[in-house]
Amino acid sequence: MSDIEKKFDLAGPTELQMRESKIKTAEDLPSRYRFTAPVSTQEKIQNEHLERLSKIPGVKILRGAGNRLLKIDIPGEAITKAELDDRERKLKYTGNFAVFMVFSTMFICITFLYMAWKVLSADPGPPPNEPIGSKVYLEIYQEDERVGTVVLGLYTERCPLTCENFHRLVTGNTGDGATLRGSDFFHIFGRVGIVGGDYVRNTGSGGRPVLPYFPGKRWFPDELPGKDLPFFKGALCSVGPVWSKSPGQNDSLFMISSTGTMKHNHSFVIFGEVLSGIEYVEWCTKVRRRAGVPVRRLWIKRCGEYHHTPEERDRSTLSGPAFLNTRRH
Repeated sequence: MSDIEKKFDLAGPTELQMRESKIKTAEDLPSRYRFTAPVSTQEKIQNEHLERLSKIPGVKILRGAGNRLLKIDIPGEAITKAELDDRERKLKYTGNFAVFMVFSTMFICITFLYMAWKVLSADPGPPPNEPIGSKVYLEIYQEDERVGTVVLGLYTERCPLTCENFHRLVTGNTGDGATLRGSDFFHIFGRVGIVGGDYVRNTGSGGRPVLPYFPGKRWFPDELPGKDLPFFKGALCSVGPVWSKSPGQNDSLFMISSTGTMKHNHSFVIFGEVLSGIEYVEWCTKVRRRAGVPVRRLWIKRCGEYHHTPEERDRSTLSGPAFLNTRRH
């Protein structure tokens, strides 16, 4: 122990002892007598704020004994520490309230959107009780594998022009060789349905009507009674106006829906329904695709007039349930 330390008792050096020992600053004290008061995080933050505030022209910060904050003079007003604490407390509450309002608004918006989605995606119910004028069938293949046969009933009384145009394409009774046989389902409309009917290019840009009543025309007008029907599961729709984004421009493009949604009500001219084979349409909506285009070709190998009931059809030629149970191909 040094001579200086021997002079000091456990209570620490007195002013007289410091003067006698020529100790004038804390740096001259031995390490056992040095002491640094801890500074809390809140005090550090406050000191940083005060330091930035002191750099503003005209602002004066008054401190008392022990570097205690007494008052902050700002040009035009004087703020005491109590008022400063009160302002900070109000600002904190205002910030918390703003955060609460933001999250509350987000919750209300998400709830509203979810409820709207539930309402719009609700199934409107079974097909309408419309009289069936004629029946046709489409035999769908995926490349060289047979998927199944879809039987369609046409609403010839409600939409005579659209039904006749589709019937001519299915049976090949067009006069110029135009037919849906060999054409593709070129687009999968999400899980809503499959789109076909472009017997010219198989891309959606080559649809043409075959009605003799509009010679030289690429379209024929909408049949508005068809838009009065709800968009139900298994609906046969004309999608020319929707595809071309031009109302009243119907051609040979059609869609078979695999689900019913209220948000598509009155968007399409519905001129028929699926009588049997809706499971094949549902399977087709689950195939692999890029930008809506099937990776493996979906096409119509055979089609024509249907003269048999589904019970009379020989279903032994189908590829079997294992083919349909695979989700993606």
